[in-house]
Amino acid sequence: MALKSRKRKKKAHIVVRVLKSILLGIMILIFAAVGFVFFKVFPDLQSIQQHAYETYQHMSEDDFRLVTDTEIFDKDDKQIGVISSGHRYVYVNTDDISPWIKKAYIAQEDRRFYSHHGWDWMAILRAGVSYVKHRRVTQGGSTITQQVIKNTYLTQERSLKRKITEILLAPQLEKKFGKEKIMEFYCNGNYYAHGCYGVEAASRYYFDKSAKDLEPWEAAVLVGISNRPASYEPINHPKNALRKRNEVLNSLYKQGEITAEELKEYQDKPLEIAPQTVTAASTENYQTSYAIYCTALQLMKNDGFKFKYTFKNKEEYEKYQAEYRELYGDKSEKIRAGGYKIYTTIDSDIQRKLQKRIDDTLDDRSDEKQENGKYALQGAGVIIDNTSNAVVAIVGGRGTDDAYNRGFLARRQPGSTIKPLLDYAPAFETGYFYPSYVIEDREFAGGPKNSGGSYRGSVTLREALNRSLNTVAWQLLQKIDVKTGLAYLGKMEFSSLTWQDSTAAAVSIGGFTYGTRVVDMAKGFSTLANMGVYDDKTCLRSVIYERTEQEVIPITTRQTQVYTEGTAYMITDILKGTMDKSYGTGRGLDIDGQQAAGKTGTANDSKDTWFCGYTRYYTAAVWVGYDTPRAMPGIYGATVSGKIWKNVMTDIHSDLPEKDWVRPDTVELAYFKSSTGERVDYNTGEKDLFNTAIDSSARSAYENAHGTSVADPNANRMVENDELPSETSSVEESTEVIESLENDETSAHVTAVTGVNGGPGVNPREYTREHTRETTTASESSPQETTARRTRAETTVAEPMTTVAAPNANVNGPGGQLHTSAVETKGPGAGLDSPGSDGQVIPRPGVH
Repeated sequence: MALKSRKRKKKAHIVVRVLKSILLGIMILIFAAVGFVFFKVFPDLQSIQQHAYETYQHMSEDDFRLVTDTEIFDKDDKQIGVISSGHRYVYVNTDDISPWIKKAYIAQEDRRFYSHHGWDWMAILRAGVSYVKHRRVTQGGSTITQQVIKNTYLTQERSLKRKITEILLAPQLEKKFGKEKIMEFYCNGNYYAHGCYGVEAASRYYFDKSAKDLEPWEAAVLVGISNRPASYEPINHPKNALRKRNEVLNSLYKQGEITAEELKEYQDKPLEIAPQTVTAASTENYQTSYAIYCTALQLMKNDGFKFKYTFKNKEEYEKYQAEYRELYGDKSEKIRAGGYKIYTTIDSDIQRKLQKRIDDTLDDRSDEKQENGKYALQGAGVIIDNTSNAVVAIVGGRGTDDAYNRGFLARRQPGSTIKPLLDYAPAFETGYFYPSYVIEDREFAGGPKNSGGSYRGSVTLREALNRSLNTVAWQLLQKIDVKTGLAYLGKMEFSSLTWQDSTAAAVSIGGFTYGTRVVDMAKGFSTLANMGVYDDKTCLRSVIYERTEQEVIPITTRQTQVYTEGTAYMITDILKGTMDKSYGTGRGLDIDGQQAAGKTGTANDSKDTWFCGYTRYYTAAVWVGYDTPRAMPGIYGATVSGKIWKNVMTDIHSDLPEKDWVRPDTVELAYFKSSTGERVDYNTGEKDLFNTAIDSSARSAYENAHGTSVADPNANRMVENDELPSETSSVEESTEVIESLENDETSAHVTAVTGVNGGPGVNPREYTREHTRETTTASESSPQETTARRTRAETTVAEPMTTVAAPNANVNGPGGQLHTSAVETKGPGAGLDSPGSDGQVIPRPGVH
């Protein structure tokens, strides 16, 4: 017996020790959380207390009434749009609100509402522990009182400072107004989608009855909607709304407000919504829709959302799209709900000029109308100020009455405009390729055809890009790998890439699964204009929330050195030839009195036509096509899009002095051997540009793929002597598929540039305008020409004349869908509207 007793005591001691250890661990965790929070907040505690005190001193019931419409302003603070969602708003007293609404909110969001004094220490402890664990705010812990304070007096920023301010103000708010009044404020202040503010307007809209007459299952629908209006409103998302309603009903059951029998009865009821007859009060223009989109992205960034641009597989892609779509919809709804003042970089004068040039040019081409009354032939354009890197104009279609903004919503096949960004510049980063590099232009089995079906034999990369030879672009991307090329687009935040594109050779000449956006192409070419530096600035200057009169979100931007300066400079130098070489696909489109570079783009059957180009001052991208892609015989990138580009760029440069790019110290003008293009130290009569600083990661990746650090093992340019090949006819773009390039080349004399965060191996860095300073005189070390347009290559070979033939296209296969409709009109991500609608537009999933 004594032995058994000792065993029992021993077990009891073990249990006690375990419990003590657990308790001690909890206490240590609590103290750690409190200490960490105190340490983070203490330096700002005085200012937080002062802010809370001043807010409390000025509290009044009027603060909890409806805010005004969201307003949009241009760069000169002139109002360019008001977002009116047709507010439906009726303020009602607590006696006119169904008790089921109040019970449902308490059960779902704040179960100790009537017992705490404004804040719930258990919820705050959970949030504090989460903060310590994740080093950022991941869960709210807010009571209904705190939410009323946040929605009325504070910003939407997820920060510890805001949380402390809520905690300080919550008891004061309860002392001043009491529980019932706070619940009244909350029910009248929530947004329920479709322009409905407060439970009374929502009750009438969804159930055609007053808020005081709502049944439990109806109250549960409204409570669910206010949690995330864009996802749970029952008109467009009935399944989500039903699931959320039943979740709220289950919370009521757990709180003892309904019985198990009532729970089953209420959850079995169908979702019955009153017929809707009211439409939105107004639509948005191109500037305002883009401003709202940019603001929503900034709010998402502020919430810690991690944007992605390239994907490994379908699962990763679809998971990301779902997360993006839900959060974007929520933020977009908040902005349209009212109370924001959005200050942009839009230049109204440049906006008008771009709109006029698109309208006038396309009016001369076609007046055909779609069934919805809109023009069939459409165009879009985006202009970026290369000094500020901000969007200063965005036109989404013909006329100003079309709510569908093709400038950032439509995804269209870019054709050959993608070649400098995806094929040539990444290849130059390896150091193995350069403007004078000689490559074989011929038809490959299973590969793309050149436009017009002609091939030039041995050709330099400079001439190949000016002529837009498809076989050469395709070979370059095969050599560096498709994923490597796409990584550069990812660094420039091209938002319409899919996992399928990473294995599709067709992307080398513009055959993407969905296509690219006009705004992304403009940002990509502005990166070249800025010596390889990408800036993620959009059109935002500041966003102010009306009630707090404070900046809602810091407008942060990030610069990334995507391409080395040398690569960007050489690509720019080549692209000048697009317009001033006799065989350039955009010959004649240069701007009088300015140095300009650009690229044409024409997809299969001319279904999508582009021109993207830039000066030291501005970058512009222009697209022309039909909303539902169809052939446009006789229209190419240079004919219509190019004309619009030339005219608007001439307009906005009329009073600007000529500027050219300064050649970086890392780029040298040297002799090259005509048979291979490689640099030599003796006079051959021909000179071109060579970059002595390369991206070390890009070079390493290339060498790992090809097994050498000395020379390309597959070298075979198929040139027998030093003479350039004879000329034959060629044109602009076409199609693609695959085959590997066979090359030979000696290792260049280079200085490695190591990086970590831009195309493969390129660092972000502080960028100074010193790299693109204005020049007015020429020098031997940096030959600049501002009086006569020419590229940097010096050659003794005459430039031949060529003829233009019709493009040929034949690329198919995974990722090679050269055309998709401009917008999804059904299924997930269709947005609120399509090109055939007149309402507000929300981008499809992943379009950001």
